[in-house]
Amino acid sequence: MQKLGIVAKLASQHSILFLQEVHGFFEDISTWLHQFAEKYVWFHSPCLANGQVNPNAGGVLCLAQKNHFVGWDISFREEVPGRIMRLDSTRDEGNEESMQQVCFSGAHNFDISVRQMARSERRVNTKVKDAKTHPSRFGFVLAADLNLPPRMGQNLPLSSPSRTKVLNSAIFSPLTPQKRPNHKAWTRLL
Repeated sequence: MQKLGIVAKLASQHSILFLQEVHGFFEDISTWLHQFAEKYVWFHSPCLANGQVNPNAGGVLCLAQKNHFVGWDISFREEVPGRIMRLDSTRDEGNEESMQQVCFSGAHNFDISVRQMARSERRVNTKVKDAKTHPSRFGFVLAADLNLPPRMGQNLPLSSPSRTKVLNSAIFSPLTPQKRPNHKAWTRLL
């Protein structure tokens, strides 16, 4: 319940909140989030294993404050189940020139196949192109845990584990080298 308190605080401070590593079946998530139903619209994209929900693997959850989207139609779309999801907010005043759309994508950069990444990359590029071509009508936001190495600044060497603190622990933990999936594709998108 302490984690739900943190989620409630974060959600109240932002229009949209993407969470990663959200474990559980739909019924579990619905039970936990019943307190948010009045003020928020939410969507959970669970992680799948062999086509079935895997409650032991975390998915992606999005909470959006209803009062921040008055007059907007909101829809959710799974780009990659449990890994990449999108919230589309659209406002249409009756003609094509007055239509506005803002897309928010949340990505958890883990266990995404090359094929899934290629499809997602094309979708993101389309949304970015729309936003660049018609900035008064289209917007796009990507929120993700890409874990890409910094482009500028000092890299933290893996040989310096004492400089790395695990956030939910009182101990310092050594980093282990990990292959970051889809590194080149994410870098191209950014």
